[in-house]
Amino acid sequence: MSALVQDVSDRRALLHREITGESVPRSRLAAADRAVRADFTALMRVDRRLREPLHTTGASGDPSAAAPLVTRIEGEYRAARDGLVAQRAELGHDR
Repeated sequence: MSALVQDVSDRRALLHREITGESVPRSRLAAADRAVRADFTALMRVDRRLREPLHTTGASGDPSAAAPLVTRIEGEYRAARDGLVAQRAELGHDR
């Protein structure tokens, strides 16, 4: 789990650097994407092995607001990535 959080953070940082006009080698972006995918795959294996989805409580601490952990993190990652890609396009940094 901690590897996934770190790898998602690293990937977001790379996208942010690109948005601000800094050159980021495509190989670094590809490596970051592979790391995130590998982390999700490992987390999904654990989730399946447990036979019960991992859950966390919502920000309110209310267990009824819980969502499966893997699904929630993946959704947050995709939303952040898509938002940064859209910002990059708006700023004219498409390659």
